[in-house]
Amino acid sequence: MSSRMTGPLALAASILCGCNSAGPPENSGVSDLQISKSLLGAWSGEEEGGGGKVKAVTRYKSDGTFEGEASEKKAATSGTWMVEEGTLIETVEKSGQSRTAKRGQVRKTKVLSVDDKEFKYKTEKGEEGVRTRVP
Repeated sequence: MSSRMTGPLALAASILCGCNSAGPPENSGVSDLQISKSLLGAWSGEEEGGGGKVKAVTRYKSDGTFEGEASEKKAATSGTWMVEEGTLIETVEKSGQSRTAKRGQVRKTKVLSVDDKEFKYKTEKGEEGVRTRVP
């Protein structure tokens, strides 16, 4: 076989077997359903908004909806959520006076880990953060 054919064949083989050079996902071994169940409830953390960080509490409900409230100006946000391939996908439906979310916005956050106390994530911008569970 010529060396010109080896590269494309290796690429095709890696695509067919699902191999990639990125390594295993951060939350490997944890299903989307397990992540979804672990996210249910209220989480507190800081979010980027309007040039600064804003403290916010987000509640993920079992019916696939979420409600968020930022401490500044009591800005309320709501919409739908789901977990797909280890990524939390939030679609904003109402955003009130929120500086962190706009109506129609889709936010994708990679779930790095989640347990009873902490939810570690990576934003689309590559920034890592932690939210803590609130009663």
